[in-house]
Amino acid sequence: MDIVYKPISQLIDCEYNPKKLSPEQYEQIKSSLLKFGWTLPGIVNVNPDRENVIIDAHQRKNITKAEYEKHGTKFEEAKYQGDEILIPCIERNLTLDQERELIIRLKKNTSSWDEELLKEAYQVDELAEMGFADKELDFMVEETENDEFDDPEIEFTDQMLLEHNYVVLYFDNPMDWEVAKEKLGLEKVKELIDVKEPTKGIGRVMEGKQILDRLSDE
Repeated sequence: MDIVYKPISQLIDCEYNPKKLSPEQYEQIKSSLLKFGWTLPGIVNVNPDRENVIIDAHQRKNITKAEYEKHGTKFEEAKYQGDEILIPCIERNLTLDQERELIIRLKKNTSSWDEELLKEAYQVDELAEMGFADKELDFMVEETENDEFDDPEIEFTDQMLLEHNYVVLYFDNPMDWEVAKEKLGLEKVKELIDVKEPTKGIGRVMEGKQILDRLSDE
């Protein structure tokens, strides 16, 4: 498989490309390019009727160009010759119909995840950093039956007053927060604190993950 370097200035975005890119997805692709460079080449049509139309790597091409022009950022495996940027590509001679089919197949024909293997090989925070959305990580939260914390011994109040002593748990990971709400039976409370009054009571801020670890060890 021959890889050629194509000047970005000569490449043409496919006018019917159905894929959209959210700001979050943009950042994930940029992060991947910064860490690993162009690990996969783009695909470019060389058919005379569709010459230099990009079939795959629209977003990588656009990010490579935008980041260089805005910040001078250079991505590994791309080549920079003055103001010209060249990216690695595979050439294919395809009719319009073949091109249209390949674009859909490349975007649609993706495999699913083996959730058990993901649980064994990765932590929730790792997957979140790699671009998994919160909903995609729901399977990482273990569901337990007959949990001893289903019925808390201490009933939670529906009001919060200044004279109450309290513990504040903070969570860097949203999945840990969901586990805590389930384990501790947390519900929304009414906030009755008058901010004009001085704070009373003893406040303790603790890392929520430490509490979860302690609960799991008991």
